[in-house]
Amino acid sequence: MNRPPVLRYFRIKNFETFQHYKDRNPPWIKLYARLWRDRDFQMLADNHKAHLIGLFSLASQYENRLLADESWLSRELVVTSKLDMKALEDSGFIVY
Repeated sequence: MNRPPVLRYFRIKNFETFQHYKDRNPPWIKLYARLWRDRDFQMLADNHKAHLIGLFSLASQYENRLLADESWLSRELVVTSKLDMKALEDSGFIVY
């Protein structure tokens, strides 16, 4: 018997601190200046920083519950460089 694949999700750690709106599907999100001073953020490669900021926006649309499917995420974020979910997980910004 074939079983459907188990879907895996992740979330942005402490997303509520980056989210201005409490209702869902906001027209914009806040990007706080303190993020640029965060050492973990500074240590990310530039493309990982851009991907993470895109994930913040995407998380606001999906109640901070994102499908851990790199091909779907790449399409949603409209990125051309490979997503490195491991680097974002290691940085502590995303949690499963």
